[in-house]
Amino acid sequence: MGTYIGAKDEHNLKKAIKYSFYWGMALGGLLSLIYLLFGEQIFILFTDKEFLLELALPFLIWTIIAPIINSVCFIWDGVFIGATATKAMRNSMIICTFVLFLPTYYLTKDIIGNHSLWLAMTVFMVARGLTLTVYAKSQIFKIAEQRTR
Repeated sequence: MGTYIGAKDEHNLKKAIKYSFYWGMALGGLLSLIYLLFGEQIFILFTDKEFLLELALPFLIWTIIAPIINSVCFIWDGVFIGATATKAMRNSMIICTFVLFLPTYYLTKDIIGNHSLWLAMTVFMVARGLTLTVYAKSQIFKIAEQRTR
């Protein structure tokens, strides 16, 4: 990404971002499918203790949805790092942590227990993906313009 920004090549920058999303979402979907089909067997690789498996299995759904949801913000992280636009990443983290993650966790922890942590993390990752998408429209191409001057 940084190469295309430095070269002021907006066409290839957009193309690289598009293909990053294709590959990232495909891999996220594949991992989600693997966890869906083989999640319990994967848990068994980590322990043979029946009580631990019983404790872990209710949280398998979060493991299944995480790769596909989290891939969006992780792809944007790579784009922003390549563009040296880490200020937007920092702002996204601060906003999503204080506006969404912490309130979601504290408002739901007494209702859904440990699932509240997973819910808060999922909300956080969705929000980071959305905020970075919004920032990208103004930040990534703004950096390319500044480098042309």
